[in-house]
Amino acid sequence: MIRFLIRVAIFIVSSALGLLATSWILDGFNLQVSGFVVAVVVFTIVQSIIAPFVATMAKRYASAFLGGVGLLATALALFVAQLFPGGLNISGTSMWVLGAMLVWLISAVATFLLPFWWLRNRRQERRAPAAA
Repeated sequence: MIRFLIRVAIFIVSSALGLLATSWILDGFNLQVSGFVVAVVVFTIVQSIIAPFVATMAKRYASAFLGGVGLLATALALFVAQLFPGGLNISGTSMWVLGAMLVWLISAVATFLLPFWWLRNRRQERRAPAAA
């Protein structure tokens, strides 16, 4: 159960980092402060649900597209997240394409690196009382 909660926290933080960084980089990718939490939670939930479905469909019908599963799931999750008012607003085709690519890339890197950062901090916390 603890691992599941840690995994959920990592997905939420990586989604937040991906959405925030993309909104800072792209002018047409706007993330409202008032709806930030809703946008992050909706995006994370939808991505968690859609990614396995898209992977299964790609494996079954178009195995050549397996590499793009994460990118497609990110684009679909962004679409659903922007349907909720006051959170995310994406304008223009180029912003959709670039936004999906950036959010996918940043959140993927964060999902990979955050466990290492968390484990390093936990290891340091465990060593600190022993050293004192």
